[in-house]
Amino acid sequence: MVVGGGVIGLTTALALVDCGHRVTVVEAGEPGMESSWAGGGIVSPVPPWRYPERINQLVERSRQLFPALSQRLQALSGVDIEYLHSGLLLTGSLPEEGRTWLLQQAARGVMAVEWGQAADFEPALAKLTEPVALLPAVTQVRNSRLVQALAIALQQLGVGIQYFPVAKLDISASGRVIGVIGTEGHQLKADQVVLAAGAWADHVLRRSGLSEIGLRPVRGQMLLFKQAAGMLKRIVNTGEGYLIPRADGHILVGSTVEEVGFDRRPSREAYDHLLAMAQRHVPALGEAAVVCHWAGLRPGATRPLPVLGPSQEVDGLWLNLAHFRNGVGMAPACAELMAAMMQGQPPEPALQSSPKANPNRCNKLENKL
Repeated sequence: MVVGGGVIGLTTALALVDCGHRVTVVEAGEPGMESSWAGGGIVSPVPPWRYPERINQLVERSRQLFPALSQRLQALSGVDIEYLHSGLLLTGSLPEEGRTWLLQQAARGVMAVEWGQAADFEPALAKLTEPVALLPAVTQVRNSRLVQALAIALQQLGVGIQYFPVAKLDISASGRVIGVIGTEGHQLKADQVVLAAGAWADHVLRRSGLSEIGLRPVRGQMLLFKQAAGMLKRIVNTGEGYLIPRADGHILVGSTVEEVGFDRRPSREAYDHLLAMAQRHVPALGEAAVVCHWAGLRPGATRPLPVLGPSQEVDGLWLNLAHFRNGVGMAPACAELMAAMMQGQPPEPALQSSPKANPNRCNKLENKL
């Protein structure tokens, strides 16, 4: 059983199906409609030097897995997740640590970096005097379509999705997880349970008498501009936020980072802030209409790395949590590692696998906006 129907839970369910397991997903609402659909879908930490190397490794592994995953999901669901090689343009004033990190990555052959003037890469950007850096290998996915495709594909593969909020884990007298108990008396049994409930996971752990991870909701707000295709070709990180060109010509602008508890209501203050930032960096957006403004709740955590592996307190419980702003980017890699660990395989070699690895790893694996 996988508790949580966001991108982390759904990719984990897919990886476990590929290992031959019978899997049920339990989700309180519509799959992927909390944190997963609400972000930008950038398959990269932004900016990458502010994150531990482990996170960059997980994202890089996901970039290797996404092409085959995209093809597979389209074949199973009929949904194009719009996995695109956009590249990431860093236009904000780069700190010394950022320049040093980029130069080191390029020197080691880990990451390609191109330097130049903003207008050479993106003519629509406001004039900048400082050089900018382009990371051409960075990709994006239309995250709302990704979760839609995953949910349909899993159902095609025989995975049941049960809709109810989980109150707590069902733990036997011998100290093993045997299923979950819902807030309204629902009860489901399972041999093993993966907790992938994002910002809500600590509620489940606390009610189950287990230690909390230290998760909290962190609100992020976004704007979507309607625009003709071609204004931007690359993802642009301005130092204040980011602009993401979608395949259909829309431009997504984000994001705020707000500690407001479980309040996902969009605010006028954030709308004005994002609008001003976008128009300052891409003046032509002053003529574009905003077609949508929304907010989501990321799973923030005090620790820098995701929590991935078996519970240390109770048998049969596995944790795939605390991905904060990189859940979409790390999801395929974390799912692969989780499935490997649950199969009793050492997890680390997965990070070194070839980009041409078989997507069926364990067997040798209407758009909302």
